[in-house]
Amino acid sequence: MNFKVTNVSATSIKPEDKELYLKVYTDPEIMKFIGTPLSQERAECAWDASIEQETHIPVARRTWTLSENDPKRSIGIAAFGLENKEDKIATIGCMFVLEAHGKGYATEVLRKVTELAFEEYGINKLTSYSMLTNKASYKLMVRLGYGYKEVLTEHDEIKAGYYWFLTKREWLNFLKTNKNTSLMIRAINESDPFNLGNNK
Repeated sequence: MNFKVTNVSATSIKPEDKELYLKVYTDPEIMKFIGTPLSQERAECAWDASIEQETHIPVARRTWTLSENDPKRSIGIAAFGLENKEDKIATIGCMFVLEAHGKGYATEVLRKVTELAFEEYGINKLTSYSMLTNKASYKLMVRLGYGYKEVLTEHDEIKAGYYWFLTKREWLNFLKTNKNTSLMIRAINESDPFNLGNNK
């Protein structure tokens, strides 16, 4: 299923999108606020799995190539993939080439992918992860109604990042009470590390 938002068009990945896919997952600058860049070998394996899973019924994963509407050029990848088939829990995310950063594309794209996952693909819960230093991702996820838990490092229990989550029921309630998608810090969040509550 393809989709279009105000500034970005999304089409299901095709073999000719491989170069873009490998670029975003292996580029250290793109990945520095997301996680460790993939090696070329691991990126190739991830690409093969993404292409193969596009045809699964029921849905196992959906991946889209993102393009600017004007000028027309490929700028990123968005996806969700099942991590728990029985409970229909999926991870969600999007990444953009550096030239597309700071334009607000992630908000409109991730909002649409969240909507599709719940309303078209029958997902019950979405999850994601962001690094502690990724203020842009933090702002984006709370803007879309996701709650979070702080993730600690395994040994020294230092805060390492945020585990994000949103159920279908929470999403529908969020839409009813936040029709203009203004920034909202959910009650489930016990802290506001970037002091966003004072910058609505």
